[in-house]
Amino acid sequence: MHVTGIAIVLLVILILIVGILFSPITYSVELSSRKPYRAALKVQWLGRVFRIHFAYESGKPFFKEVYILRQAKLGATRDYEEWLSRRVQEETADGFSDDIMDEAKSEKEANTTADAKVQQTASKPVEAAKPAERVRFDKDGTPLDAPKRAADETAAQSERAEEDASKTAEGKQADDGFDKRWFMPHVKNVALYETLLLFIKRCYHHSLPGHVRLEGRFGNGNPFDMGIAAATIYSLWTEGTKEVELDYSNNVCLGSLDVKGRMYPGVFAWYGTLFVLAKPVRSFLMDALKFARHYKKTHKK
Repeated sequence: MHVTGIAIVLLVILILIVGILFSPITYSVELSSRKPYRAALKVQWLGRVFRIHFAYESGKPFFKEVYILRQAKLGATRDYEEWLSRRVQEETADGFSDDIMDEAKSEKEANTTADAKVQQTASKPVEAAKPAERVRFDKDGTPLDAPKRAADETAAQSERAEEDASKTAEGKQADDGFDKRWFMPHVKNVALYETLLLFIKRCYHHSLPGHVRLEGRFGNGNPFDMGIAAATIYSLWTEGTKEVELDYSNNVCLGSLDVKGRMYPGVFAWYGTLFVLAKPVRSFLMDALKFARHYKKTHKK
């Protein structure tokens, strides 16, 4: 029975982890250059666990909303919570005004008592200062005990110099046997950069939007520039230009852009695992760990 309970708990935890890793992070971007002008950005994951939403439309107030771990960090809800908190503080301050007055009165009495004690202390006679130590001089005006003081200072300087030399020797001995430039072979390792670029490429392709729609009429009034732009757009993005009209003689920008996509944390976690387990990265991490242990051991107080 006990083993069955543990198995059920582990199964529930596994389901939660899988659900979190494969809950999509959705994002969308909307732009419109037609009146009324509009612009919007929205990123969301697991409802209000993480949400960013900004929107603007000409003639209307700017909309902003940010939720992190279901807590409103920005937006109308956050403004309302702050207003409610201020109101509660004001009401609480009004209800306890009598207590505040009593505390102020008690504090005033305590200050009066402290001032009286200070005055009593100040009225006490001050002890006479001890006479200065007598110093003897010879007929030339040189203190007779100057050689002794100079010898003491010389001995103290010698002791400090020996301590500094000892610490330097200990530090040098501790650093012996470990190359401080341990990272240079990894900096020169081309395979490490290839692995990093592969990781970035995988994440980039996974993050690409699944829906992109661009429509409208665009132009800058320069036929030469528009010809280059048309050749580039039609060769790289043929499907996305079906609703786009390029104006070669007029300066115009009337249209809209709609972008939507999704990303899965589980896919990023898988790519990250492959990146860390790659041989160049694994070697770099092992050397970094050895250096950290050595540094901690040699600089331990």
